[in-house]
Amino acid sequence: MKAATRPEERVLSVKAPSGGRNDPRRDAEPGPRVVYARPPVLLATVVERAEDGWRVRIGTQEQIAGTHDAVDPALIDDAIGTGAPVVIDNGTEPRIAGVLLTSRPLTIDRDGSVLAKVKRLVVEAEEEALFKTSRAFVQVTAREVELYGVRVAARARDVVKLLGAMVKLN
Repeated sequence: MKAATRPEERVLSVKAPSGGRNDPRRDAEPGPRVVYARPPVLLATVVERAEDGWRVRIGTQEQIAGTHDAVDPALIDDAIGTGAPVVIDNGTEPRIAGVLLTSRPLTIDRDGSVLAKVKRLVVEAEEEALFKTSRAFVQVTAREVELYGVRVAARARDVVKLLGAMVKLN
């Protein structure tokens, strides 16, 4: 009687297509096969940030994974909020190798700079924001706003200082 194998010990064998008599694979000796005890790459969901990495859910199991140096930690924080899947390099120690895109991204540098060409933009900046077109701009700093254009309309709670060749007041 043959002993039953456990599911994790089963190896799937794929039969090579049989070619004609001129097929070089016909007389080839069977070579070694690569059998992975663990898959080298996995998809996971990041559950939360942990003390020693990130808690990720792979299927129904959770474990701690580190991060590749090239991955921006803010990107993983975004994946927690959106539920975007992450790619796990499942080598000796599981590490997050990247985040799969689930929507079109803005280009955000590691220093926080954003370069985008869009129809509508809503931005909250800590230090400074500059919005410009070919003939006008708005510069916003912590306490000041500077406007420049062919026609400027401004509203303020305190003081409005207007500079121009002509000023029209209602």
